[in-house]
Amino acid sequence: MADRLTLDEARTLIDRAVEKGTEVGYNSCWAITDEGGNVLSISRMDGAPAAAVPTARAKAYLAAVMKGPTGGFSERMHRVPERWSAYQQFLPQPGFPGPGGMPIHKDGEVVGGFSSSLSVRVADKEVPTEDGQDVNLEDYVTCYALDIPYKTQH
Repeated sequence: MADRLTLDEARTLIDRAVEKGTEVGYNSCWAITDEGGNVLSISRMDGAPAAAVPTARAKAYLAAVMKGPTGGFSERMHRVPERWSAYQQFLPQPGFPGPGGMPIHKDGEVVGGFSSSLSVRVADKEVPTEDGQDVNLEDYVTCYALDIPYKTQH
C-alpha cells in the first residue's frame, strides 16, 4: 500500500497550481482530499468566486472516492441522472458531477483527489496551446500541478 498523502505534499501541489494559474491568468480555488475524500488543503486565489470553494472540494472528493477523473463520471451521471440522485442519497459528503477533478496517485495507488472550479479569467494573459489548440485552463493547470501530461476533460 502506498504511503498516505501528506499535508506538505498537498500544499506543494496547490503551490504549483497557484503558480501556473497566476502565470496563465486562471484565478481559481484548489482543493485536495485524502483517499477517503477528507479535505487536506484548500486555497482560493484572489478574485476567484467564493462558490469555487465547495465546488472544488466536491469534485476533489469524487475524484478520490471514485478513484478516477470526474469527467467520465460526469458524462455517465448526465446520461443516467437517476444514478446521480442515488449517489447523492448515500455518499457521506456532497459531490459535484462535473469534469476537472483528478485522482492523485502515489506508487500506483490513488491517495487523494485534486480539483479546481469556478475560475475568473484574467483577460490580459495569453491562453497556452497544446498541439496548436488552445487548452482548457482548468485541465492545463491541474495537469501541471499533478505533473502529468495534458489531457482535457472538458
